[in-house]
Amino acid sequence: MEVDGKAKLLVATPTLDTAIYASGDHLGTLMTLSNAVDASSDTGSIMSVTIIDGASQNAALDVLFFNSVPTLTSVDNAALSISDSEMASKFIGAVSFAGGDYKSLAVNSYATLRTVGLFVQAASPSSVNPTGNNIYAILQSRGTPTYAASSLTLKVGILQD
Repeated sequence: MEVDGKAKLLVATPTLDTAIYASGDHLGTLMTLSNAVDASSDTGSIMSVTIIDGASQNAALDVLFFNSVPTLTSVDNAALSISDSEMASKFIGAVSFAGGDYKSLAVNSYATLRTVGLFVQAASPSSVNPTGNNIYAILQSRGTPTYAASSLTLKVGILQD
């Protein structure tokens, strides 16, 4: 298979609460995926998303992507809340992991979604995204996990245009 463009693997680790989460809760901090798209085109495609779970909770979760910093009206370990206008103007799309997507190892687990194919267009440069080529991600719990503070790692494979 021939691929045109540049590929990039972006890695982020949210800071998590160590108390139990409920389904629908905002998981951790907003993550910046720096230089996700090439500044000359500002577009690309998310090709793969991987979650490394250092606490082996194997909990279902959603990864929500944004083209600019969303104003979150929720905090970590509370019901995720983002206004209608923020979703309409900044939301790119989401990928979902089910509990059955995880594979367990001796001390951790992982899940990978391949060939995601989610189109990305970064927002114009601004004070919070000065280069205009970052995208942002937030996690939403779909289970009732209990994590250590830095036990989740997000890896996003992007094909830049």
